[in-house]
Amino acid sequence: MKCSILLLFVWISQFVLAQQRDPSIILYDKGNAAVARKDYRTADSLFTLSLNIAPHPDSYYNRAVCRRQLKDFKGYCLDLNSASLFGDKEASNLYSRQCIKLDTVYKKNGEKVDKTDFEYVEFITSYKYNTDFEYSKHDTSGICILSKTRVDNILYYTDCIEVTNSMYKGEIDSLINYIKTQTDFNKIIIKNDFSGNIFLVLKTDESGKVIEVKSSSFKKDEGINELIHILSNMPNWEPAIYNSKPVKFLHHLYVKYYGEVIEIRDIKADINNGSEFFSVVEKMPEFPGGPIEMMRFIQKTITYPQAAKEAGASGKCFLKFVINSDGTISDIQVVKGVEKCPACDAEAIRVVKAMPKWSPGMQNGKAVNVFFNLPINFQLR
Repeated sequence: MKCSILLLFVWISQFVLAQQRDPSIILYDKGNAAVARKDYRTADSLFTLSLNIAPHPDSYYNRAVCRRQLKDFKGYCLDLNSASLFGDKEASNLYSRQCIKLDTVYKKNGEKVDKTDFEYVEFITSYKYNTDFEYSKHDTSGICILSKTRVDNILYYTDCIEVTNSMYKGEIDSLINYIKTQTDFNKIIIKNDFSGNIFLVLKTDESGKVIEVKSSSFKKDEGINELIHILSNMPNWEPAIYNSKPVKFLHHLYVKYYGEVIEIRDIKADINNGSEFFSVVEKMPEFPGGPIEMMRFIQKTITYPQAAKEAGASGKCFLKFVINSDGTISDIQVVKGVEKCPACDAEAIRVVKAMPKWSPGMQNGKAVNVFFNLPINFQLR
């Protein structure tokens, strides 16, 4: 009888040799061979095919290299950002240095002043590969006064003191009640035994109409698709208001559902402590001792599910979670699970929950909440 041995790797710089049979790895290797020949256009296509099968930081990073050689600076930056979101520190450093510009401006009476004597501070992130930007204004205690962002040349406001949020009938509970009573969402997830927790970006226009809903999850089961459909086609919300005028608004929603339970939380600037949620920051969060120690912790802590052994199940579980400003972990979700192995996904979540506090991410000299992606590989041998 063959022994079942768990080989679990956190992908940092190289793909695992044990996975050569994986189509995404085969395409990745072919892409690297094309890079060695300096055939960057072919390599770009091969890395793209690999990513279509399984997203991975190395594929994003190597495709970024190709796109830089092909004079596609925007594609280069977007791929570096994608690699960063999966925890690639080198990609994060390159993206911060080459693709974005961070400005911190201290002001008093509308004029620039020294940070030792100011009324408010402005944080401005601009992008060198497009015209988008992110702007936030905070008082001396860190409370968010105004926040706005330009995406694809369209200006959206986000939650801060000077803006009244868009909201369905004015509150989250009304939104949850609408989903429960006016749609078949609960019936669908109960019938199919769906459960999940996902992050959604939802945009409303000046009339309060929901104009776009996007999920960060690669996993698109019927539950997620139905929820996006419901939110995209529901009655108008109350529009966001700024300076007594309706404006476009951008929500970051965290949704959790199972059985008859639906939880929705608006991830926003917290007016009590001025904290915000980021995807890429000047200093990314780090497991105590670094990536190698994280790999050792996972290898020591994880147990290969017996059901997965018996079924011969293996694959990659992609997790997304928040490293809070105090280093704790919250809001863990499965972005893409191990095929036909929910027990593997549950085990990956359990291990992440067991992790010690991380060194938090830093932005403008302050600890902040950061979204973090972690691929974990289950492989029987």
